[in-house]
Amino acid sequence: MAMSSYPQRVERMTSIAEKSGGQQVHELAVFFRPPDVLVANFRKSVIEYLAKALHIDDAGLSDHKIASMRVEDVNMSNVTPNGAVVPNSEYALEYIKVVRDWAHIVKSMDPMHDGLIEMFRFTPNIRIKFGSEIHKNVGRPLNTSIVHSDGWVEGPWGLNCFVPVAGDCEGNTLKWWETSDFEDRFLDSSDSYEKMQWVVEQYKPVSNLKVPRGVVSISDYALLHNSERTSGCGTRISLDTTLVVGLHRPQIRTEEYCNFIPEIGDTHYLRVSRSESSQYEENRSAFQHYTQGSVTLADLRISNAGDSK
Repeated sequence: MAMSSYPQRVERMTSIAEKSGGQQVHELAVFFRPPDVLVANFRKSVIEYLAKALHIDDAGLSDHKIASMRVEDVNMSNVTPNGAVVPNSEYALEYIKVVRDWAHIVKSMDPMHDGLIEMFRFTPNIRIKFGSEIHKNVGRPLNTSIVHSDGWVEGPWGLNCFVPVAGDCEGNTLKWWETSDFEDRFLDSSDSYEKMQWVVEQYKPVSNLKVPRGVVSISDYALLHNSERTSGCGTRISLDTTLVVGLHRPQIRTEEYCNFIPEIGDTHYLRVSRSESSQYEENRSAFQHYTQGSVTLADLRISNAGDSK
């Protein structure tokens, strides 16, 4: 009989829903709605960060203006082919604010201080998905428009977080895929989404599962997904990252996590060492993140103690 951890995965999602107060909208997915003030703060920080990276004015960047934004309208030197906005030292403060406000949202998921979140990833992706695909992304093996699991490049036990932030979050969103015959081998490592399409043959689309803007979608890696654009859609801005809940720790990219939810700007801060002048280069390995070696978490208390000597 094929090995299947599916029951444990469902149990984990049920526990997340109960502890966070979120809604279990699928056996493998929970929608969590943070307090409105945290959502508003996060949206503001994301837009300021985006504007700095794209070299545009953030004044009046409404949902309508973001939705109508095109690749040719902005400076794309700080954007990966998959639309991730790369942090650089020239706008490190804006990135730090994004991570600070994201940490506040993650902390609100555990209102009973029950230790729900085991590890926090301090390199979340802020992603811009234009109404049409970025040309350099076409044909790439890790194009997020291909049905995939992040488990193929990040290990089998992580949890996806997807948060629609601004722009056309209804027509430009995620599509989900489920299976009734899950096998653990479906989450084997691979450096290409294309190579794992044999897994997708065991799946079917999930109907009527759309993430509202401002809601945190938490899903198990066994629930596949892909970026989906409806005809005539506009551009959307979103956060996507991972969470660690339970005993299964990340197997790769471990340097991007800490064992607590940091108070950015109070007890901790982020060092961003890459500069725009160095030009972003694509990773040599599918198992690397574009922030590798350029974003580190520092303890302000240690730094301050050192400065006082």
